[in-house]
Amino acid sequence: MKKTLLFTIILAGVLFFSCDNSSSNNSSDNQDNNNTENPGTSGGNEEQKAPLKGVVLTADSYDLYVGETLQLKLTLQPKNAQYNTIKYTSTNKNVATVDENGLVKGKKAGSVTIKVTVTSENGTKTDSYDIGIGNVEKFLGKIYEAKDASKADNFTKLVWTDDFTNVDTTNTWEYEVGGGGFGNGELEYYTEGDNAVCETYDGKTCLHITARKETSGEHAGEYTSTRMITRDKVSFKYGKIEAKMKFSAKERSWPAFWMLGAVNNESTNVSWPKCGEIDIMEHGNDFDYVNGTLHWNGTGCNPSAKYKHAEYGNSSKQSDIAGFTPVANLDVTEWHRYGCIWTETKIQVYVDDIVYYEMGIGNEGNGTNCFNKPFFLLLNFAVGGTNFLPKILDDKGNRDLATEKSLIDATITDNSLDGNPGWDMYVDYIKVWQDENATVTQ
Repeated sequence: MKKTLLFTIILAGVLFFSCDNSSSNNSSDNQDNNNTENPGTSGGNEEQKAPLKGVVLTADSYDLYVGETLQLKLTLQPKNAQYNTIKYTSTNKNVATVDENGLVKGKKAGSVTIKVTVTSENGTKTDSYDIGIGNVEKFLGKIYEAKDASKADNFTKLVWTDDFTNVDTTNTWEYEVGGGGFGNGELEYYTEGDNAVCETYDGKTCLHITARKETSGEHAGEYTSTRMITRDKVSFKYGKIEAKMKFSAKERSWPAFWMLGAVNNESTNVSWPKCGEIDIMEHGNDFDYVNGTLHWNGTGCNPSAKYKHAEYGNSSKQSDIAGFTPVANLDVTEWHRYGCIWTETKIQVYVDDIVYYEMGIGNEGNGTNCFNKPFFLLLNFAVGGTNFLPKILDDKGNRDLATEKSLIDATITDNSLDGNPGWDMYVDYIKVWQDENATVTQ
């Protein structure tokens, strides 16, 4: 489920950016030798007469924090090539500086390219290296991290829960306010708590989110709903994460329980999909199934990596994936437990403990190492949309908003789960289990 770019930063010592450099200069195909010692920056080596054919700039990482340093490694091709001078430059000295020996120092969050220029009697050769700088100076709230995330069997300790006796906007939740579609063509306006309340329902204290069409007030004639997130307040790295929920199933309804990478923020400049997205539960229309999906950037999670959206998911009714059990005729208007099991190497998604989807993670080469970092929680109930719900098009192939809104209006004013007009999402709880040695930092 494509979402807008949400931004948050990560506590010092907890999150490490792992990035994929898309520049061709970092390919090992153009390295004749692997010289890990930097040549001198001037004075040359005229006694070695091999002509300089090229230079390659590498390092042990593609990222560092503000205030940290990273030593670049320069390789001459061939190793005994003659050179006169070596000069390093930074494309943005406000983000990072580099000294005459190739030592980079992070100054502020962002991305930067370090360029090396080597002169010789045979001409001038250059190469460059992209680096992402992370900001670790801002307080982020609590981060719950599993210390032994090697297998799901380790996640036996309940480390965090919200039973929704109230919506805690001080320590846990933030309402995201606004409209504009959120990158998905959604039609609702998200209010600051006007569409969310904690109340007793079915004998449980629940969070109740209502998506409705307003008949009066500032948003008269518009659809309103709730989108709430734990950004900057609570994040998690690995574990079993579960919500017990029930919700309306109507034409063009789109409730979701999901997570975004906590590095998705203005300070680190790691945009969607480089931050990663874990869709634990998405439901559309009156379908008898839900979906679980992962989104990431196929060229890596470095802020400077080229955009290449990648995704992989499955529906709970699929039966054509070996080893997974389909969940037949799922009635989402009844209570069910939707969750994911997130280890260092894979993420599984389930309904009522029936796993129907799995994907391997942690590969720096394809960008799935973005899932080895903390993520925060989101709940929302969208009205209409174009990136998950089936598109409704006119005879010219354009979005048919009139038809879409007529389908929404046919049910959104009806009495739904609570006997009142509007579409409803009820959340009994959200719980997170990790291993016995899990830590909490803030």
